[in-house]
Amino acid sequence: MKKIFKLLLIVSFMIWPLIALAGEKTIELEWEHPDPVAQRVVEFTIYHSLTAGGPYTPLFDVTFSGSQETYSGEGTLQSPDGEETMHYFVATATDDQNNESGYSNEASVEIDFLNPDNPVTLRAIVKVTN
Repeated sequence: MKKIFKLLLIVSFMIWPLIALAGEKTIELEWEHPDPVAQRVVEFTIYHSLTAGGPYTPLFDVTFSGSQETYSGEGTLQSPDGEETMHYFVATATDDQNNESGYSNEASVEIDFLNPDNPVTLRAIVKVTN
């Protein structure tokens, strides 16, 4: 029986290159592992990249506890203001002997911080009042 793990990843996106909070978005990641208990999995690691296929950098670790079905963690990523940016994620599993698996499949999400279109057809009308 496959177990589905859900991770609610709260990600704060920052304006780049300014150091001001642009907004907060939430990304939910889900993955399956065939039998983490039998394989003595102790943690999953979430990796991130701005390029499809990597290279990936570790974003954070999620400690595995068989009694939970939903796991949560937080990470901060930077995303340029005024742009759409693709973010790529993979996961690995690590056992109690510190052996790490290969990468999972890659999941991607596009974060939109595009500015809205400019207003159009603004008119100034002068009205004469008596």
